[in-house]
Amino acid sequence: MIYELLDWGAENALSRRDLAAITGLTDREVRRLVARERKRGLPIVTNTDRGGFYLPESSEELVRFIRSMRHRAMETVAAANAMERTLLEALGQERIDGW
Repeated sequence: MIYELLDWGAENALSRRDLAAITGLTDREVRRLVARERKRGLPIVTNTDRGGFYLPESSEELVRFIRSMRHRAMETVAAANAMERTLLEALGQERIDGW
């Protein structure tokens, strides 16, 4: 649904607010749809300079986006690991089952 609304190139990026207005969805629903469509392999990228979503004009744009997503994922895992260590120290435990 979101993919069909987007155009090629960063200069044509649509913000979440624009997409919410166009679709009548909430901001959260737009984010969820974008995530779902990305997981299906649709090449929806984010313009980090100006914000918004668009379709990449080149493989280089898609590679940059993939690198950015991987970096953010690693940062999230690192933060979760640090919080786990903090929790374990506070509880005086070595490890919590399931973590």
